Amino acid sequence: MKLVLLSGGSGTRLWPLSHQQKPKQFLEILERPDGKGQESMINRVVRQVENIGLLDHTYLSTNIQYHKLIEEQLDTKVPLILEPESKDTFPAIALSALYLKDYTEADQDEIICVSPVDLYVDETFFSTLLLAEKILLENNQNLAMIGISPSYPAEKYGYIVAKQEGQTPSTVLNVSHFVEKPPREYAHRLIQQNAFWNSGVFCFRLEFLLDLLRQRNLPLTYDGFLENYPNLHKISFDYEVAEKTADAIVIPYHGTWDDVGTWDKLTEKLNKEVLGRGILSEDSNNSHIINELEIPILGIGLENAIIIASDKGILVSEKKSSTRMKEYHQKVSFFLDNQPDGSSHKLS
Repeated sequence: MKLVLLSGGSGTRLWPLSHQQKPKQFLEILERPDGKGQESMINRVVRQVENIGLLDHTYLSTNIQYHKLIEEQLDTKVPLILEPESKDTFPAIALSALYLKDYTEADQDEIICVSPVDLYVDETFFSTLLLAEKILLENNQNLAMIGISPSYPAEKYGYIVAKQEGQTPSTVLNVSHFVEKPPREYAHRLIQQNAFWNSGVFCFRLEFLLDLLRQRNLPLTYDGFLENYPNLHKISFDYEVAEKTADAIVIPYHGTWDDVGTWDKLTEKLNKEVLGRGILSEDSNNSHIINELEIPILGIGLENAIIIASDKGILVSEKKSSTRMKEYHQKVSFFLDNQPDGSSHKLS
């Protein structure tokens, strides 16, 4: 099996630390397992992959602009497959598959598993990929996905709905259909219908992807696909492949999995209330300061709050309200571009 870790996206919901030049997977704010300092999401995932013996079979797909960042954090542990520009997950996965075909001599029956790198999981999650490989090698299905057993009716995740006839949640399930970010009430009904959160993990034979490229009259070599990259449509693997595959299966996963893409979720994983120069008063509760600036930050009597500071800006928010960061990010960018004199402005 070949494992491809996808490292893309700008992580706007974790502004001001995460931004276009340094997305969330590179933020070194998670505690190292030895308790000595912090590590990034990408460090954490690569360490977990190494611990289960998959590192020698692992590749990292990323935009060329993050080449230097990755080499600094990973010390060239993982071979890189570089996108010349961001085109979403289908082009990135296709480019990676063709790289594996042309430069690692992967044969047509090679199982390729693709996973986002910005996940917070335990090591058993990556062991599940070995189960996916085994199932695909033993059966005729084209696509296997990892479905996360939902802990609540989330509105921010996509759902994989499994077929229900004669199956139980503990087995490998055939996929019925997909639902993208449903309202809470609908999400509750989906869970009752044996639905899972979509982890964004896809496993398939190399031959399966090559057939898809043939059907679309796309190049079947890495160099040819790379040359044609600027002409490709920007589209996700979910929309272009998964939702159109009739014989897809989902493997339920019941262990630790979290999308730490918002400050309220990410601060739950931190071992310290203050990172950087800052002080929280003793009567502050469930609050965090993360400060990349040299000036100190003082928080007094804070309740369920965060203060995040970098040279890109300062965010002060109630934790639950920090989930709204994405809707304000564009307004903040517009404000910075159009208020050169530093005048104040109320974001509506």
